[in-house]
Amino acid sequence: MSNENKNTNVKEETTWTNFKFFNNQVKLKVIEKDDRQMYLADCRFMPGSVANGIDLGDQNGISGHMTVFLTEKQYFKAAEQKANGEQINVGLPSTQLKDGKLEVNFYNHESKEAHTIQVNPFAASKANKAAREAFFERKDAEREQGKGLGAKAASARDASEKLDGQSQVAPAKDNLEH
Repeated sequence: MSNENKNTNVKEETTWTNFKFFNNQVKLKVIEKDDRQMYLADCRFMPGSVANGIDLGDQNGISGHMTVFLTEKQYFKAAEQKANGEQINVGLPSTQLKDGKLEVNFYNHESKEAHTIQVNPFAASKANKAAREAFFERKDAEREQGKGLGAKAASARDASEKLDGQSQVAPAKDNLEH
């Protein structure tokens, strides 16, 4: 894909930065404007998404997000991924960057305070990927720890069942005769 610069008649190559987000990190929207539909993906960064020394997922407890305009095809693909509970792929074209930078917005709903920072889109993509991988590593470690605890719990259950079998008290017989 290329864009033609009308002032110089020079074609600029569109580059894409790809992001993969967890299902709950993306809100898909359709906006009607001037008798046409615009498709948007509002993507939140998770804490630990550090790009250029800035945590895009946590600025004083506020998660940063970016808004990406999608083609109709991209929108319906993302909607399908969301419906299936899959991770959502979002491609950000260079045409949506401001001075070559990605704008990450932070908005505090309580104080109504908002601010925007600009970061390198490739650094943001890498930061998002690293945060996702760290999340998977934490979950794997928790699962492994849980397996160890699960084995101990099963062993304790077996021991408890053996004790129950040995110490069962016979039901008392009713010795009252009428």
